[in-house]
Amino acid sequence: MAVRNIQKAIQVKETILKDTPDAKVDVMELDLSSMASIRNFAAKYRSLGLPLHILIYSSIYAYGLSKLANILHANELARLLKGAATTCYLALNPQVKGVTGEYFVDSNFAKPSLRAKDQELAKELWEFSMGLTSSK
Repeated sequence: MAVRNIQKAIQVKETILKDTPDAKVDVMELDLSSMASIRNFAAKYRSLGLPLHILIYSSIYAYGLSKLANILHANELARLLKGAATTCYLALNPQVKGVTGEYFVDSNFAKPSLRAKDQELAKELWEFSMGLTSSK
């Protein structure tokens, strides 16, 4: 696992190993906001001779998935909490008072993709994320 926070990753690794004792899980530090960290990670990873199981080759695809995850998380949070504004504009604008679970671009309503409206996918992503971040 390439991670920014080693301590949290070790907890996740321990959870994985508790559930699947035969799993092989490696944890390595990687801060994608730092080119030095990226170079250091790449050099260290290559020197280990480990197989690469998952790699994202298309940055546009990865960006799209990250935005989809943001929308799905926001929709599930809105459903669970009965609505929450995510920006100061939306929190203070009386025109959107009571509006929840909508998608905004540049402070205007926008139409999300059909996948972004998939409630079952939102629930699955939420539960998966909670499993990763919840401590037992």
